[in-house]
Amino acid sequence: MTKHVAIVNTERPEAIGDAVSAFPAVRALADQDRVMVHFSSGPVRPLFGHPNAVVLDCREPECEVFDVQQVAKFGQLRGMGLAQSWFAALGLPVPPQGPLDFGISVPTASVRFDIVLAPFSASDAGGCKTWPDERWTELISRIDRCAFTVACGRDDELPAWCHGGGFATMRDFPLRAVCTALANARCVLTVDNGVSWLAQAVRARHVLLQPSNHPAWWTPDMNPGAVNLPDVRNVPVEVVLAVMRNFLSS
Repeated sequence: MTKHVAIVNTERPEAIGDAVSAFPAVRALADQDRVMVHFSSGPVRPLFGHPNAVVLDCREPECEVFDVQQVAKFGQLRGMGLAQSWFAALGLPVPPQGPLDFGISVPTASVRFDIVLAPFSASDAGGCKTWPDERWTELISRIDRCAFTVACGRDDELPAWCHGGGFATMRDFPLRAVCTALANARCVLTVDNGVSWLAQAVRARHVLLQPSNHPAWWTPDMNPGAVNLPDVRNVPVEVVLAVMRNFLSS
Protein backbone atom coordinates (compact mmCIF):
# COMPACT_ATOMS: atom_id res chain seq x y z
CA MET A 1 0.00 0.00 0.00
CA THR A 2 1.26 3.47 -0.92
CA LYS A 3 0.32 6.51 1.13
CA HIS A 4 0.21 9.97 -0.44
CA VAL A 5 0.68 12.82 2.02
CA ALA A 6 1.34 16.54 1.81
CA ILE A 7 2.96 18.44 4.66
CA VAL A 8 1.98 22.09 4.33
CA ASN A 9 1.77 25.42 6.11
CA THR A 10 -0.97 27.46 4.48
CA GLU A 11 0.04 30.61 6.35
CA ARG A 12 3.77 30.41 5.58
CA PRO A 13 4.31 27.77 2.85
CA GLU A 14 8.11 28.11 2.82
CA ALA A 15 8.53 27.83 6.61
CA ILE A 16 11.53 25.59 7.26
CA GLY A 17 10.98 24.63 10.89
CA ASP A 18 7.38 23.51 10.50
CA ALA A 19 8.30 21.19 7.62
CA VAL A 20 11.38 19.76 9.32
CA SER A 21 9.34 19.12 12.47
CA ALA A 22 7.35 16.54 10.47
CA PHE A 23 10.41 14.55 9.32
CA PRO A 24 10.45 12.02 12.21
CA ALA A 25 6.74 11.21 11.82
CA VAL A 26 6.93 10.87 8.04
CA ARG A 27 9.98 8.62 8.43
CA ALA A 28 8.03 6.46 10.90
CA LEU A 29 5.16 6.28 8.40
CA ALA A 30 7.59 5.17 5.68
CA ASP A 31 8.84 2.42 8.00
CA GLN A 32 5.36 0.89 7.66
CA ASP A 33 4.25 1.70 4.09
CA ARG A 34 5.61 3.18 0.89
CA VAL A 35 5.10 6.96 1.07
CA MET A 36 4.78 9.63 -1.61
CA VAL A 37 5.31 12.90 0.25
CA HIS A 38 5.15 16.56 -0.73
CA PHE A 39 6.49 19.38 1.46
CA SER A 40 5.15 22.86 0.73
CA SER A 41 8.53 24.24 1.80
CA GLY A 42 10.66 23.74 -1.31
CA PRO A 43 14.05 24.23 0.38
CA VAL A 44 13.55 21.31 2.78
CA ARG A 45 12.64 18.70 0.13
CA PRO A 46 16.25 17.71 -0.67
CA LEU A 47 16.87 17.11 3.05
CA PHE A 48 14.26 14.39 3.49
CA GLY A 49 15.30 10.86 2.75
CA HIS A 50 14.00 7.35 3.40
CA PRO A 51 14.43 4.21 1.26
CA ASN A 52 10.66 3.67 1.30
CA ALA A 53 9.68 7.26 0.43
CA VAL A 54 9.57 9.45 -2.67
CA VAL A 55 9.58 13.24 -2.30
CA LEU A 56 7.27 15.00 -4.76
CA ASP A 57 7.81 18.55 -6.05
CA CYS A 58 4.08 19.05 -6.60
CA ARG A 59 1.08 18.02 -4.54
CA GLU A 60 -0.87 15.16 -6.14
CA PRO A 61 -4.69 15.29 -6.22
CA GLU A 62 -4.92 12.13 -4.10
CA CYS A 63 -2.59 13.49 -1.40
CA GLU A 64 -3.98 13.65 2.09
CA VAL A 65 -3.11 17.16 3.24
CA PHE A 66 -1.76 17.82 6.72
CA ASP A 67 -1.52 21.52 7.59
CA VAL A 68 0.62 22.51 10.55
CA GLN A 69 -2.16 24.79 11.79
CA GLN A 70 -4.55 21.81 12.08
CA VAL A 71 -1.86 19.39 13.25
CA ALA A 72 -1.23 21.62 16.26
CA LYS A 73 -4.65 20.71 17.66
CA PHE A 74 -3.15 17.33 18.57
CA GLY A 75 -0.71 19.04 20.92
CA GLN A 76 1.32 22.19 20.51
CA LEU A 77 2.41 24.45 17.67
CA ARG A 78 6.05 24.61 18.65
CA GLY A 79 8.94 22.44 19.67
CA MET A 80 8.81 18.85 20.80
CA GLY A 81 5.04 19.14 21.13
CA LEU A 82 4.74 19.93 17.42
CA ALA A 83 7.01 17.05 16.41
CA GLN A 84 4.89 14.69 18.50
CA SER A 85 1.67 16.15 17.04
CA TRP A 86 2.68 15.02 13.53
CA PHE A 87 2.76 11.41 14.77
CA ALA A 88 -0.78 11.74 16.13
CA ALA A 89 -2.02 13.43 12.95
CA LEU A 90 -0.58 10.63 10.80
CA GLY A 91 -2.22 7.98 12.97
CA LEU A 92 1.02 6.78 14.54
CA PRO A 93 1.87 6.10 18.20
CA VAL A 94 3.24 9.27 19.79
CA PRO A 95 6.85 8.77 20.93
CA PRO A 96 7.97 9.81 24.40
CA GLN A 97 9.84 13.05 25.06
CA GLY A 98 13.40 12.82 23.82
CA PRO A 99 15.61 12.71 20.70
CA LEU A 100 13.88 11.83 17.42
CA ASP A 101 15.27 10.56 14.12
CA PHE A 102 15.18 13.32 11.50
CA GLY A 103 17.32 11.31 9.07
CA ILE A 104 19.29 14.32 7.81
CA SER A 105 22.72 13.06 6.79
CA VAL A 106 25.55 15.56 6.51
CA PRO A 107 29.19 15.04 5.53
CA THR A 108 32.13 15.94 7.72
CA ALA A 109 33.45 19.29 6.54
CA SER A 110 37.11 19.51 5.50
CA VAL A 111 37.41 22.68 7.58
CA ARG A 112 35.49 22.95 10.84
CA PHE A 113 33.42 26.09 11.30
CA ASP A 114 34.04 28.12 14.44
CA ILE A 115 30.73 29.78 15.29
CA VAL A 116 27.51 29.79 13.26
CA LEU A 117 24.97 32.48 14.15
CA ALA A 118 21.30 32.62 13.13
CA PRO A 119 19.92 35.80 14.70
CA PHE A 120 16.81 36.32 12.55
CA SER A 121 13.25 34.99 12.75
CA ALA A 122 10.67 35.36 9.98
CA SER A 123 7.73 35.16 12.39
CA ASP A 124 8.59 37.45 15.26
CA ALA A 125 5.42 39.35 16.07
CA GLY A 126 6.03 41.55 19.08
CA GLY A 127 9.77 40.91 19.14
CA CYS A 128 9.45 37.91 21.48
CA LYS A 129 12.20 36.03 19.60
CA THR A 130 14.72 38.88 19.28
CA TRP A 131 17.94 39.32 21.25
CA PRO A 132 18.76 43.07 21.38
CA ASP A 133 21.41 44.32 18.94
CA GLU A 134 23.51 45.82 21.71
CA ARG A 135 23.90 42.37 23.27
CA TRP A 136 24.95 40.82 19.97
CA THR A 137 27.50 43.64 19.61
CA GLU A 138 28.92 43.05 23.10
CA LEU A 139 29.00 39.28 22.60
CA ILE A 140 30.97 39.53 19.35
CA SER A 141 33.44 41.99 20.89
CA ARG A 142 34.22 39.57 23.70
CA ILE A 143 34.92 36.43 21.66
CA ASP A 144 38.52 36.34 20.46
CA ARG A 145 40.18 34.43 17.63
CA CYS A 146 36.99 32.99 16.16
CA ALA A 147 35.46 33.22 12.70
CA PHE A 148 31.72 33.82 12.47
CA THR A 149 29.28 32.53 9.85
CA VAL A 150 25.86 34.19 9.74
CA ALA A 151 23.01 32.08 8.34
CA CYS A 152 20.26 34.35 7.00
CA GLY A 153 17.46 34.58 4.45
CA ARG A 154 17.32 36.67 1.30
CA ASP A 155 15.36 39.47 2.96
CA ASP A 156 17.26 39.70 6.24
CA GLU A 157 19.05 43.02 6.65
CA LEU A 158 22.41 42.43 8.30
CA PRO A 159 22.96 44.71 11.31
CA ALA A 160 26.19 46.59 11.92
CA TRP A 161 27.52 44.03 14.39
CA CYS A 162 27.94 41.32 11.73
CA HIS A 163 29.95 43.37 9.24
CA GLY A 164 33.70 43.51 9.05
CA GLY A 165 36.56 41.08 9.42
CA GLY A 166 35.92 37.60 10.69
CA PHE A 167 32.38 37.35 9.27
CA ALA A 168 31.09 35.22 6.41
CA THR A 169 27.46 35.03 5.28
CA MET A 170 25.38 32.02 4.25
CA ARG A 171 22.49 33.66 2.43
CA ASP A 172 20.12 31.49 0.37
CA PHE A 173 22.51 28.54 0.49
CA PRO A 174 21.05 25.06 -0.07
CA LEU A 175 19.88 23.81 3.30
CA ARG A 176 22.17 20.78 3.10
CA ALA A 177 25.13 23.17 3.06
CA VAL A 178 23.65 24.99 6.04
CA CYS A 179 23.19 21.66 7.85
CA THR A 180 26.82 20.75 7.11
CA ALA A 181 27.96 24.04 8.63
CA LEU A 182 25.78 23.50 11.70
CA ALA A 183 26.88 19.91 12.27
CA ASN A 184 30.56 20.81 11.91
CA ALA A 185 30.57 24.02 13.94
CA ARG A 186 32.31 24.32 17.29
CA CYS A 187 29.27 26.27 18.46
CA VAL A 188 25.91 27.35 17.00
CA LEU A 189 23.94 30.27 18.47
CA THR A 190 20.39 30.92 17.27
CA VAL A 191 17.10 32.48 18.22
CA ASP A 192 13.94 30.42 17.62
CA ASN A 193 13.79 30.02 13.83
CA GLY A 194 14.08 27.48 11.04
CA VAL A 195 17.85 27.18 11.52
CA SER A 196 17.28 26.27 15.17
CA TRP A 197 15.23 23.25 14.02
CA LEU A 198 18.01 22.22 11.64
CA ALA A 199 20.58 22.57 14.42
CA GLN A 200 18.50 20.33 16.67
CA ALA A 201 17.96 17.83 13.85
CA VAL A 202 21.69 17.40 13.10
CA ARG A 203 22.56 17.37 16.83
CA ALA A 204 24.68 20.53 16.63
CA ARG A 205 26.54 22.04 19.57
CA HIS A 206 23.70 24.46 19.89
CA VAL A 207 22.86 27.38 22.16
CA LEU A 208 19.22 28.33 21.64
CA LEU A 209 17.82 31.64 22.87
CA GLN A 210 14.20 30.72 23.53
CA PRO A 211 11.33 33.15 22.95
CA SER A 212 10.09 35.31 25.79
CA ASN A 213 6.59 33.81 25.56
CA HIS A 214 5.94 30.14 26.37
CA PRO A 215 9.63 29.35 26.97
CA ALA A 216 8.87 26.02 28.62
CA TRP A 217 7.76 24.33 25.41
CA TRP A 218 8.64 26.56 22.45
CA THR A 219 11.95 24.88 21.67
CA PRO A 220 12.47 21.47 20.03
CA ASP A 221 14.10 19.81 23.02
CA MET A 222 15.45 16.84 21.07
CA ASN A 223 19.19 17.40 21.05
CA PRO A 224 20.96 16.20 24.20
CA GLY A 225 23.92 18.43 23.32
CA ALA A 226 21.88 21.64 23.15
CA VAL A 227 21.62 24.31 25.81
CA ASN A 228 18.32 26.19 25.86
CA LEU A 229 18.29 29.63 27.51
CA PRO A 230 14.79 30.97 28.25
CA ASP A 231 13.40 34.49 27.81
CA VAL A 232 15.59 35.74 24.95
CA ARG A 233 14.89 39.44 25.53
CA ASN A 234 16.38 39.23 29.02
CA VAL A 235 19.24 36.72 28.66
CA PRO A 236 22.47 38.43 29.83
CA VAL A 237 25.54 38.37 27.61
CA GLU A 238 27.55 36.76 30.43
CA VAL A 239 25.22 33.74 30.48
CA VAL A 240 25.46 33.22 26.71
CA LEU A 241 29.24 33.69 26.76
CA ALA A 242 29.68 31.10 29.51
CA VAL A 243 27.79 28.44 27.55
CA MET A 244 29.54 29.26 24.27
CA ARG A 245 32.99 29.19 25.86
CA ASN A 246 32.22 25.76 27.26
CA PHE A 247 31.50 24.51 23.72
CA LEU A 248 34.52 26.31 22.25
CA SER A 249 36.91 24.85 24.81
CA SER A 250 35.87 21.23 24.28
